[in-house]
Amino acid sequence: MKLPTLNNDYQIREKKGFRRIPIIPTEEEMLAPPPKDLPINIIDEPYDSHEEYLETHYKLLREDCISPLREGIRLLQTQPEELNSNLRIYEKINLVGISLASMGIVHRISFMIKHSERVHWATNKRLLPGTLVVFSKDNFKTMKFGTVVNRPLELLKKVYDLQVDVHFRLDAEFEWSEGYVMVEATSSYFEAYRHILKVLQELDPEKLPFKEHIIGLDQKIDVPKYLQTQRPDYKFENDIRCDIMEEWPTVEKISPGLHSSQYDALKRMLTCRLALIQGPPGTGKTYMGLKAVKILLENLENLKGPTIGPIVIACQTNHALDQFLEGIQEFEENIIRLGSRSRSNKIKPYTLYNIVQDLKLSDPSSLRNRDIGPLFKKRDDIKSKIIKLCKEIRNPFVKYDFIKKQCLTNDQLSSLKRDDWFGGEDTNSKKNYIREWLEDSIATTTSKQNDMDFQVTQLISQDSGNQMEDEDEITEEEIQDVEADYADYHETDDILKNADFEKLRSEECIRLNTSIRDDQINEYESEEDLWEIPLEIRAAMHNRWRRKRLKEVYIELKNLCEQYSKISDKIKTERIRENLSIVKSARVIGMTTTAAAKNHELLVNLKPKIMIIEEAAETLEAHIVAALTPATEHLILIGDHQQLRPSVSVHELESHKLNVSLFERLVKFLPFCQLTEQRRMRPEIRRLLTPIYKDELTDHEDVNKYPDVPGFYDNLFFFDHIEEEAYEPDSTSKINDFEARMCAKFANYLVKGRVSAKRITILSMYSGQRKLICKYLKEDFRKTPELNQIRVSSVDGFQGEQNDIILLSLVRSREQPRSSIGFLGISNRVCVALSRAKHGLYIFGNASQLKNRSDLWKSVLDILEKAGLCGQTINLCCQKHSNKEGGPASMEITVVADYNCIPPEGGCSRWCGEVMGCGHVCPSKCHMYPHNETTCQSFCMQ
Repeated sequence: MKLPTLNNDYQIREKKGFRRIPIIPTEEEMLAPPPKDLPINIIDEPYDSHEEYLETHYKLLREDCISPLREGIRLLQTQPEELNSNLRIYEKINLVGISLASMGIVHRISFMIKHSERVHWATNKRLLPGTLVVFSKDNFKTMKFGTVVNRPLELLKKVYDLQVDVHFRLDAEFEWSEGYVMVEATSSYFEAYRHILKVLQELDPEKLPFKEHIIGLDQKIDVPKYLQTQRPDYKFENDIRCDIMEEWPTVEKISPGLHSSQYDALKRMLTCRLALIQGPPGTGKTYMGLKAVKILLENLENLKGPTIGPIVIACQTNHALDQFLEGIQEFEENIIRLGSRSRSNKIKPYTLYNIVQDLKLSDPSSLRNRDIGPLFKKRDDIKSKIIKLCKEIRNPFVKYDFIKKQCLTNDQLSSLKRDDWFGGEDTNSKKNYIREWLEDSIATTTSKQNDMDFQVTQLISQDSGNQMEDEDEITEEEIQDVEADYADYHETDDILKNADFEKLRSEECIRLNTSIRDDQINEYESEEDLWEIPLEIRAAMHNRWRRKRLKEVYIELKNLCEQYSKISDKIKTERIRENLSIVKSARVIGMTTTAAAKNHELLVNLKPKIMIIEEAAETLEAHIVAALTPATEHLILIGDHQQLRPSVSVHELESHKLNVSLFERLVKFLPFCQLTEQRRMRPEIRRLLTPIYKDELTDHEDVNKYPDVPGFYDNLFFFDHIEEEAYEPDSTSKINDFEARMCAKFANYLVKGRVSAKRITILSMYSGQRKLICKYLKEDFRKTPELNQIRVSSVDGFQGEQNDIILLSLVRSREQPRSSIGFLGISNRVCVALSRAKHGLYIFGNASQLKNRSDLWKSVLDILEKAGLCGQTINLCCQKHSNKEGGPASMEITVVADYNCIPPEGGCSRWCGEVMGCGHVCPSKCHMYPHNETTCQSFCMQ
């Protein structure tokens, strides 16, 4: 197979300024106060220079990465009682074994967690592959940095002696000893930052596409370069053709059913080299993105000149990427998805990983790369040498060959001899004279370890506070995404799963008297009979020999590791060449923005001209810039800066404008299109967004035809209360028990009222509240198993999604009206929370506090109050029984009422009274389930 030659001309050659700042933090940095000269992202005017722009984003992003770890270590040193759940501490660190992966030596270490913690590792983001960890044995006066490479779940099932695999930045300088602790900061995931930072450092600003707009805010936007030398005659629906650079036909001819704002957006996406499309909730952002992709694919092959290459689709999240690619797959099969192994059954066959696996089975010759075999053989040879040296480091006895050449005279060597054998390799199968010479200085570590194991077991069994530690819990699928991404990029999957780790836990150690001085050792250096040397001097003398040898070993090891790393880089280059030969034939390539940075060299050599970024307003600016390549000629950014902003780990960096996206910054200055017709929310729900979007949003006629929510008089209501919030135990997250119970009871009422559980979603601003709502729903699972299908999510986690009925718990409620409302004061999050429901929205919160603390909420609540849709009493209606006037029987549920006043069977408080199939009258309270689903309780022949 002839593979393409790779080009790296996009990289800047001279490393200076911010390009010299290491990505991994230094020890000095961790001990220093936060930097005072941190730049601010300029959002109101152009940058002065390309270099200033890249430096600003590099420094801000790097600070967001390392600040949580630095702050956690500072608190651990100075105010350990103030430590929060962001810093995780692991104790009793011990080296178990070593192996090698593509990045170099991998240490398998054992550790313990606090006996009061219980971690469900399969759904916990602790110690994920790619996590930056710090080791210290002197309260972090000195530190060693490493990254987690692998965390085999089978080695994390114990309550102690847990094991993970770690790679250290400076393999050869790490000498293991007792007393180490390990820490991680769980709020910032190093692997997600590392690749972006690397690309920013290597970018040549002169080759950055769109720099005149991104950096200079130039408002004049030309057509894409690939269209500048021709008359593009594009084909649309119904075989309509037009020169897209001239006057277009009417929207009815181009694409019947499009709103005028969607038509304008389509024009901009096809004809502007940088197109900004703002799509408020429900206006069809993704729909228009897909339409643009379809038209481009149908017409690009007919253009003259160089090939355009595949269209690149990049999204902030895996979920959004899969959804977008599923839409593309409806009209285009030639798709390849880079990055993690997709959760979508439709997209899984299109992942690069699965395509490569299929090729290995169906056409192995297509992947044959003659250059890669010798590289693997050479790397394996070096691996054997590294393993041998590492075993020597862990051996408590210095090698005989070394002391023979560098430490002892012939007479001294002879004095060790009692047989014809001199010790040679220090193994247990032969008598070792050095070991025998040290005799009583040798202690075993096995018994010590067993004693510790017993003590830990006793400690755990006596502990009564063994609550589940779930502050860091995420879904098992998310964990698998992260692990698959890391394993694919670093090729650790096959290497480490099949690796035999060299066991390096020594069963012996040498006792040292630390009070022995060098001059005492010197006195005996010329003693011809080594057996005449006192025992404690022998141990000290042997320690001197061993230190001398270890210096040599570390130098050898460092050189070998450098060779190993260079060969691994060459192997990675060959892998990129192999992948390039596969992906260059695709018409569409999809990836997350993080995966785009990881695969930057691949993209540079692929030279795609068109890139479309979905969720652009939720994506950090550095992520988008790192995804671009010098070949990019056409960039389409789709998003809504009024909804969620990019997420940052360090709240304080919001004052440096790190959370302002490229999309939000550009729409202030550059031309953009806003979609204005929404097709999601019934009109009364859409009106809640008026304070945010003014009068720009209109309703499609279909949203006026939605059915009413069964069992409720109103399809929209704000349930006002003054029940107080609280802190979640052992957490900084907020909870409101009253709201959690009400949400669970109303969800149960809806399901019992024959509403499909899949049509209901419960949202909250706080993760603690989400867990509490889940707890109360589980209490009714046995009686109503359908409740298990209700999705309970944070508002942030539900961005980009929708459902028929939303129950929204706002949580914040204090007796003092001026108390903080936290996340509820952020308009972007409020916008998302209020715009997820299609048919019905029910909000639980403290109206007076919200009005006092937020102008936005005051406006929203004014709209609700004027419509009579806010109060401390909510009206439910029975779907079976009528009142005296012939309307549905109603019930008033008030704040002070017991939760059980909500009809448990979805009907009302009356008796059913209907005649069952057997002829008996139903004796139950009003219910919505049919009588054939129950058994008659009377004496009944049927």
